[in-house]
Amino acid sequence: MAKNPIVAAILSLFSGIGNIYLGLYKRFIVAFVIAAILSALTLISGIFLYIGLIVDIYYAYDSYIVAKAMNENQEIPKLFTVLDIQ
Repeated sequence: MAKNPIVAAILSLFSGIGNIYLGLYKRFIVAFVIAAILSALTLISGIFLYIGLIVDIYYAYDSYIVAKAMNENQEIPKLFTVLDIQ
């Protein structure tokens, strides 16, 4: 069944939930842990809020690209271009 890339991107703005929609549970766990760490660090310095927003935008982009690759039966791109997590 084809996955909608836009739905995946929108869901990924919320701690990488788009990865669950795509069936990539390990990728979701990585995204969730990074979001939790950045949230905790936000208590120390507000700069981490902006870093977290940038990471969320990256996750949205990543989920969009992954959904398109899955729909076209192509290889799933690596997370952060180095981590082969599927």
